[in-house]
Amino acid sequence: MYAAGQQCCYDESGTQVLTTDSIGGSTPDRGHDWGSPPYRKPPRIPGFSHWLYDVISFYYCCLWSDNCNYYLELRPSSDCRTYKPPKVASAFGEPHIITFDGLNYTYKGKGEYYLVKSTNPSLSIQCRTTPFQGVEKMMSEEEEPSQTSQVDALMSDENQPPPTFHNARARRRRSLTDRTNVASITSVAMQEEDSDVVEVRLKNGTDQELEILLNGEILSFDEQSWMDMKGVFIYSSITSNATVMFPSGAGVEVRVKKGFLGISVLLPEIFHSKTEGLFGVMNNDREDDFTMRNGTRLPSSATPEEIFHFGADWAVTENNSLFQYDSQELIDSYKIKHDPDFVPIFVVDENKNQSLTEAAKTLCEDDIFCRFDVLTTNSLEIGNATKISYGSHKALVDNLQPVVTCGWLAPPANGTKNGTNYLVGSLITFSCNTGFVLTGSITRTCQADGYWSGEPTMCIPASPISCSSQCGLVLAQCSCHSTCEKLGNCCADYRYFCVHISPDSGLLMGGREFVILNVTFNRNSSVKCRFNSAIVVDGSVDKEGHAHCVSPLLYETGRIPFTMSLDGGITYPHSGIWLAVHPGKVSETEKCTLVNETKWQYYGTPNFGGSLTVLWDPHMLETDLVDIEVWGYTETGEPYSSSWSPSWQYLYTLVNNHLNDGNFTFNPKPADEEHRVFEIGSLRIVPSDYKDGMWNIHSIWSVDHAMAWHLGEDFRKDSAGWALDKCLKWHESDMRLPDFLSEIIDCPCTLAQSKADTGRFHPDYGCDIDSGSVCTYHPGAVHCVRGIYGSPKYAAGQQCCYDERGIQVLTSDSIGGSTPDRGHDWGSPPYRKPPRVPGFSHWIYDVISFYYCCLWSDNCQYYLELRPSSDCRTYKPPKVSSSFGDPHFITFDGVNYTFKGLGEYTLVSSSYKSLMIQGRTQPAKHANGSAISVTGFSSVAMKEGDSDVIEIRLVEDLLMPEVLLNQELLSFNRTWIDLKGVFLFYGANQRVTAMFPSGAGVEVRGHGIFLSINVLLPEEFMNQTQGLMGVMNNNPNDDFTLKDGRVLSIDSTSEQLFMFGADWAVTNDSSLFTYDSKWLIENYEEKHDPTFLPIFSVEEDPNDPLTENMKKICANDSFCRFDVLTTKDLNVGIETLMSHNKHKSLVQSLQPVVSCGWLEPPKNGKKNGTNYLNNSEVTFSCKKGFRLVGSYSRKCQSDGTWSGQTSQCVSASKLQNSGTKRPFGIKY
Repeated sequence: MYAAGQQCCYDESGTQVLTTDSIGGSTPDRGHDWGSPPYRKPPRIPGFSHWLYDVISFYYCCLWSDNCNYYLELRPSSDCRTYKPPKVASAFGEPHIITFDGLNYTYKGKGEYYLVKSTNPSLSIQCRTTPFQGVEKMMSEEEEPSQTSQVDALMSDENQPPPTFHNARARRRRSLTDRTNVASITSVAMQEEDSDVVEVRLKNGTDQELEILLNGEILSFDEQSWMDMKGVFIYSSITSNATVMFPSGAGVEVRVKKGFLGISVLLPEIFHSKTEGLFGVMNNDREDDFTMRNGTRLPSSATPEEIFHFGADWAVTENNSLFQYDSQELIDSYKIKHDPDFVPIFVVDENKNQSLTEAAKTLCEDDIFCRFDVLTTNSLEIGNATKISYGSHKALVDNLQPVVTCGWLAPPANGTKNGTNYLVGSLITFSCNTGFVLTGSITRTCQADGYWSGEPTMCIPASPISCSSQCGLVLAQCSCHSTCEKLGNCCADYRYFCVHISPDSGLLMGGREFVILNVTFNRNSSVKCRFNSAIVVDGSVDKEGHAHCVSPLLYETGRIPFTMSLDGGITYPHSGIWLAVHPGKVSETEKCTLVNETKWQYYGTPNFGGSLTVLWDPHMLETDLVDIEVWGYTETGEPYSSSWSPSWQYLYTLVNNHLNDGNFTFNPKPADEEHRVFEIGSLRIVPSDYKDGMWNIHSIWSVDHAMAWHLGEDFRKDSAGWALDKCLKWHESDMRLPDFLSEIIDCPCTLAQSKADTGRFHPDYGCDIDSGSVCTYHPGAVHCVRGIYGSPKYAAGQQCCYDERGIQVLTSDSIGGSTPDRGHDWGSPPYRKPPRVPGFSHWIYDVISFYYCCLWSDNCQYYLELRPSSDCRTYKPPKVSSSFGDPHFITFDGVNYTFKGLGEYTLVSSSYKSLMIQGRTQPAKHANGSAISVTGFSSVAMKEGDSDVIEIRLVEDLLMPEVLLNQELLSFNRTWIDLKGVFLFYGANQRVTAMFPSGAGVEVRGHGIFLSINVLLPEEFMNQTQGLMGVMNNNPNDDFTLKDGRVLSIDSTSEQLFMFGADWAVTNDSSLFTYDSKWLIENYEEKHDPTFLPIFSVEEDPNDPLTENMKKICANDSFCRFDVLTTKDLNVGIETLMSHNKHKSLVQSLQPVVSCGWLEPPKNGKKNGTNYLNNSEVTFSCKKGFRLVGSYSRKCQSDGTWSGQTSQCVSASKLQNSGTKRPFGIKY
């Protein structure tokens, strides 16, 4: 009516941008920018009406003034709640047809036929098919390239046109006189209502260009790609593609590849149940897609011959044909609209040409259309064109799947929201401005029913003296932050609302009960605990008044905030933290035990059977009777899309009402068919009081494992065959997923490098030389490490394994080699969705497939093909800077110096990833408590980007340093904690390591009275650092760079270096440190103490007994000697010596190592040697009857190349028959 226009804008994630969230959102138009037929009068005038009603007003309100709210009020974005995607039907190849309802078939008639016929609205889309003669060879067979080489070329980039093969060019000809049994679409014609007639056809004499006719006249798109016609728009930017668009919303896409037209028709909902023709009845029912003109229906299982007659029924007539007959050949060939004499190929014999069949399988994989067309046309190129067209159809169908939206969510008054994605599965979080507290749901999720989870969010005025809903904040009159306990300024109700729990951590699968400490509640309270602002679990109050809750199933690890309600979920004023832990990092005492776990996971394979036993600690469940349940894990949806989701599902119960005695033995029976599809899962032991399969109840889980024991009789009868079938299917499906190998970090070359590069790699718990774990999945390896963080796009993981020589083990040499992972074993932030779910995604994509191919069958080559080891040719070790003792510094570029200031200083500041590392020094003391004019580091604080702030500090009388997270003391009951933007590892020898996503690692040790610090930075930080640890650029001369850019000489005096260090004092604004005592507040109010004068030099007194002992301990280590003399304490010197040696060991371990890369053994021979590093040697030998041509031995050279010539094993008889003399390089 009004000829208005719609505009829809999307961000880089593919999500719609709304004006309610951003000035860049979609805005509708009173005047359509492109105009609207019949044009000529406002607001239909192209371009100008739009300027008048929509653009100039945008300048008024938004660009020339800051009053865009007025504009956006009248031009609000339309969201997509009522959008319904069109249905797609396609035809391509020989031709193969996929109807609107998804029925696949092949129709091979010769003639002109209706693809779509609709009366309301009136739409006619017709196609013309032409016989295809095939391939006429221009060369002899000896001159043709192999079919394998053709496949390799075609598969190098499926999105590009297939290449021309120079040695055997094939000419494809169409003949309308020589009848053959292969046909394809060469033209499509269409009209809606009384619109112009558009015909798109193969251009005569070409196989890659289209020709477009309008009412029989050829159009030229040389000058423009878009044309407005009567009742139709046409778009064609390249000669091989054209799109036709009608006012009803119908769209027709036509593309040509190798002389075959591919057509996709998109119809909106108004065509529902109104179509007929070869593309079927669009009504979501495949069973009526073979409906003939008279209403007769063929079954969807009709034979090819029956389908041939169905297609013939939809031939056009001379009166209703839309085609142009502009040549005598066309007139003669299509006088009869369906040629009854043309008999097509209905089936093909795949055994007729074995080499072509194998090439087709390699190219086409499981694409039956592609394989059919290769075998009927004898052309891999045509098969590839069909494969691409089919891929285009599938992509259209995938992209046009209905998407649920819950609609826009407004931020609360006096608050903000985080998130602008309102589609199913998306989360929106809310927060309140200072002085307000949040009621309702902190997080709301868009659910599958189109409604938001949770309750409406509001921000109400906060109390200035209460911690209710304000834990972690410092209020005007008191504090609800954890530092208040040492500072003595807590609000009166701090402990009541800011709760502590025990235990405070457990398995991410949930089921662990915890109690609220140090506070009691009314026994009649209705307790609910809400985790991550979304998952609500019922709690209880015991007879002593202590509140209890149970941890829920989570698909993430790390610190999970929870709030607690006492009024049944109306308000949640209490808050605390729960730590969710990876299954591999949970104590065995927290799980039930599968006795002989290997037997459970191999059950049904040869030599594995009998009874199975599960054990548990009965004291963990306060009940007399238990049920033992079986749960399965799966991930569903389109990989790497918003629909991809994880799911644990209750399957069945092994036993009900079993005595809680800690032991259950049974003989497993095959599960029901519906449950056997779950091959990964766990047992769960629960009190018998609960219903089967209830979520989030007190329970004990087993480890996640391969559930061979519950698979079917088909597995037990032929486990190897069953597993091979699964292996091949996995291989096919994984090949269709994006390649992640190119983006994962390369492995270190040596075991020493892998253990030293602690910022990027960490020991694999399943193969750790220091813990003595058995390398079950990597025989021959003694130690494996994993890349700590997932890869940037696909969240994939890296694994690197090493043998007893310290050399990397590669899968190309051994089944025990390193294997990368599509799903990182430890997950990848932000977790929650595949393939980022800790542990479980790894099982789905990398572990169960290893069982299929390698453990349950002997077909590991399929697995290793897609999970090959990464070698170390591009690995570059990090640079190391250290500080320890008095404190002494060794910069990234190797400059040694001592800075003895008192205060807080910047160790490393980098604009790359916004890394900041700061150190706090404090004076040393004599044994009698008197101060010495010597300082050392007592605390280190750090963060990267918007990560959590980590502080590691010494505490008097504590053996281990304490760790603070965002100024709150962190309880280290676990050795590993996942935090926001940082991982923490609590290791042996008083060592804490912080690992950031950039690859930066910070190792801090609590040696004696001072901390020692090692900072490791990867190459990306080159020329990007400043501070006391210098400029990392392999140039020691600029390491003493001041904040203003001035550079001190490398030969500066101790006094000058003291001024250099003082220049790098932090400020109150930039400090990352915690000030949770009056002593810290008072002593570090000034960030550099100018009154503190250190000892710059010290003389050795030969008469002092300490000197002799110092020489014995320190030898020539100047740092050790200096610290003994200044502190008069041999123990300080010993700690300094150990720290210095640690630095030197790190530097030595992280020296670059040259690798020449893997060497392949010759065919019909073997190689001896699997070390590919500098100076290593690999030798070759041949099988009996073959002789070695090339080098018998090859050595890895310092330039990264192998010496000698490529080694080959040549048949001895072939050499003798050639009559040649013994050639150079042949070993007899």
